[in-house]
Amino acid sequence: MPKILFTRLFLTLICFLVVIPHSAKASTTTKIVDGNGTGDYTSLEAALAARETDIYIKNGVYDVHTTLLVDYPNVTITGESKNGVILRQNNPEADLLAVKADYVTISNLTLDTQTYEAWAAFVESGANYVTVVDSRFLGSP
Repeated sequence: MPKILFTRLFLTLICFLVVIPHSAKASTTTKIVDGNGTGDYTSLEAALAARETDIYIKNGVYDVHTTLLVDYPNVTITGESKNGVILRQNNPEADLLAVKADYVTISNLTLDTQTYEAWAAFVESGANYVTVVDSRFLGSP
């Protein structure tokens, strides 16, 4: 009987040592960009300036005046739908989105530099493990 009790106590202790450190890690919270003001931010530029890592963009047309820069790692930017979320560069002498950090994922967006004849819709510069899926490029990629 004492051997069984000792075994149960030992296994319980191991479970606490393994489970507690993992549950104590900070979880990422998805931040919402909504041009109507009902999200955490009204622009992707503001969410990136706050160095958010998990960003969800609600449907809408978002006019951009400067190059959106992702210069820190582990960023996920997801649009509500690829035809409904349009990031549009309205400065004809600027790129739209530049990624200079590792482990960046972009999905469900339309990147538009065609409307105002801006420079590149997407620029990768020295980054590794950059993924762009289910997105549209209008203008120069």
